[in-house]
Amino acid sequence: MVRNRTVQVRLTKDQYERMKGNCQVRGFGTLSSFIRFVTLEQDLALQQKVHEMHEFLLGPKKEPRKKRLGDAPRKF
Repeated sequence: MVRNRTVQVRLTKDQYERMKGNCQVRGFGTLSSFIRFVTLEQDLALQQKVHEMHEFLLGPKKEPRKKRLGDAPRKF
């Protein structure tokens, strides 16, 4: 995948050191890979977890019934 977009963020010295420390503690080789993980991968994981909780609480989403050849039209 070609990465051809750049994002710039202003941080205080303390914020930068904290981010850099979090990056190293979690074993990321670069600050860029850490930021991509935190902003993109964790977001997907959160969405999946919310979906799982929704299905657990309300049951799986039912797919609408597909029309079959010969079904009579519905009258409302």
